[in-house]
Amino acid sequence: MRLVPIPVLALALLAGCGGRTVSADGERLPRPAIVDLDVLPRRGDAADADESAWRARLAAGQTAAVAGDRARAITELRAAAARSLRFADARHAISLASLAEVLSADGNDAEAERCWRQALSIHAAPGGDALAAATCRDAIARLCAAAGRWGEAEHQLRDALATRRTRLPAGHDDLAVSAAMLADALRAQGTLTEAEPLYRDALVIWERSGRPADQAARLRGNLAAAHHGLGAACTARGDLDAAGVHFEIALKLSAAAAGRTSPLLVPLLADLGDLRVRRGDLAGAESALTRAVDIATAGAESPQLADLLAALAGVQLARHDLPLAQATLRRVIALHSRPGGDPRRLGLALAQSAEASRQSGDLVVAEADWRRALAQLEAVSGSDHPEVAAVLNGLAATLSAAGTHDQADRVSARALAILEKSLGSDHSDLLPVLGNRILVLATAAQWTAAAATAERVVALLARSRTDHPDYVRALSECSALHAQAGAFARALDCSRTALAIVVRLLPADDPNVAIARANCAELIRLSGAQAPAEARVGK
Repeated sequence: MRLVPIPVLALALLAGCGGRTVSADGERLPRPAIVDLDVLPRRGDAADADESAWRARLAAGQTAAVAGDRARAITELRAAAARSLRFADARHAISLASLAEVLSADGNDAEAERCWRQALSIHAAPGGDALAAATCRDAIARLCAAAGRWGEAEHQLRDALATRRTRLPAGHDDLAVSAAMLADALRAQGTLTEAEPLYRDALVIWERSGRPADQAARLRGNLAAAHHGLGAACTARGDLDAAGVHFEIALKLSAAAAGRTSPLLVPLLADLGDLRVRRGDLAGAESALTRAVDIATAGAESPQLADLLAALAGVQLARHDLPLAQATLRRVIALHSRPGGDPRRLGLALAQSAEASRQSGDLVVAEADWRRALAQLEAVSGSDHPEVAAVLNGLAATLSAAGTHDQADRVSARALAILEKSLGSDHSDLLPVLGNRILVLATAAQWTAAAATAERVVALLARSRTDHPDYVRALSECSALHAQAGAFARALDCSRTALAIVVRLLPADDPNVAIARANCAELIRLSGAQAPAEARVGK
């Protein structure tokens, strides 16, 4: 469950203003100014008047920005940039940077990015300020990330980090910030093997930081963000125990830095909930997600809240707490039904609600919700999308349970055809739909067709899971369906294969061994075949 496409540290570090970075607790971190006005040389000639006019415009723009008067700030800073253009040096770069910050705050990211790139060209020129150029690259990366251009953000952040590594002493705080920002860009693109050591580099620097007490909250926020990133990396590589340790540390640090009800905790709690689901700790997952929902609900209702509620409902369904899941899903549906809501997520929420109704036995409501979900997702994603197939699969199960066998057969066949078209006929992701189709066909007493479908399941599982209980169950089900269809010879073949696996894997006195032997013996009797040696063992 990834509720937020941009990781928490990216939200914090890449969503700051201009060249200043932002810590995980939302406070701006001090960084070297692009240009210090006080150290710029003043001339004693006519050019001094131009510089004085530029300084006045710049000061007026910055004052207006601090006061929140963005319109006036932009006007004054544009005028400052126009005057500094004739200087073609660091003075013009600071005009552009100041203007870019206000433009970005005003929502004009396209022009802000152009300003930052012009400032970068000045600082990156021979004799320019390399560290100021790195700061410009940070700002450009932030804007690229906000637009989803993670590849370009990564390129800028790599250059920025390389510059700082050559010009700053080991252990400098800016190196940690830079490494963490690059790690976030890599994490957003799924390159977690490279992101993880960068997070660790940042973590080492921050843990050794001797910051004064008034900066302790910022330090805790940075540490929390690094542990969060490491937890996500560990989750991706399957090291769930290590991920849990990092997430728990991040949660404690974030709460200490920003408070137990800070919105900054929400993405972390969402990831922690996802981890606990993977580990089978549904009660822990529900606790984490409930806390995230409570925090998000305290603010303005948003798509993030709807996603959290949907994730929570999924856990409640898995725990078979159907009334609570249905109440949660009603909130999700209400949020996505508003103007500006997400039509795709509305369809998925309706599908979840339909499944909850199906499990509770309310087949009429379930069918209505499945059909609403189907119409919604077909309108958004097209009639051949895998999500449409998933809805059709649920609708088929509901129709079958209601006794509408012909409709269930047609709907189930369509779901399977959609997935076969996109995945091929031998993909393992077909297994859930094939399993449901077996149920639909068997409920309608179409034994031969059900047995043929069960053979496909056996063939798919035989590729890699021949010693797995799922394979034994599939063989047993296939055997029973062939027996119902009167194909006793093939039923016996399946039963013998299942018996051989059970005898090899389980103790002789295990009840499942006795059941497998009894099934095999009964099929031998029905088919008239000679009992093999393994069926006679222990008799």
